[in-house]
Amino acid sequence: MAWKPRALHGHLDIVSRTISLPSALDEDRIARVRAAGPRLAIFLDYDGTLTPIVSRPADALLAPDMRERVRTLARIHPVVIVSGRGRRDVEALVAVDGLGYVGSHGFDIVGPAGSGVSRETAVEALPLLDRAETRLREETQDVPGALVERKRFGIAVHVRRVADDDLAHIE
Repeated sequence: MAWKPRALHGHLDIVSRTISLPSALDEDRIARVRAAGPRLAIFLDYDGTLTPIVSRPADALLAPDMRERVRTLARIHPVVIVSGRGRRDVEALVAVDGLGYVGSHGFDIVGPAGSGVSRETAVEALPLLDRAETRLREETQDVPGALVERKRFGIAVHVRRVADDDLAHIE
């Protein structure tokens, strides 16, 4: 099945609100980083980089040899694992101490050991996400292959296993 992303129509009223979030491009923050001088850091995505893309997120498990490669790399340079998954989830899946972890597409960040970086934003949006999750589960429960995956600061509706005829319903 070849699925092509399409614009979604008829946004759910509970998820169409805009929430103002702080900018990662804050000038003071950028100036502090530049003043510290250049330093190489490695940012790796979990799904599709450290693990293969699979039809069910639960099946994307880090191979022991890849875990050891990441551990070895982290001895040389700061390493940050970036994911749309929840930060705590991806941290448990990678299971390498001392790395930085960015979860929920940047809404939950902990820097590498010694960096002092720790940030969690959009906590005020959690009740809205709870309602959206309930609604999405209700709307997709009768679609074979549809999977609603809740993350701390996001919700994914996986359609890799949904028949082409059912994609319009998911949209």
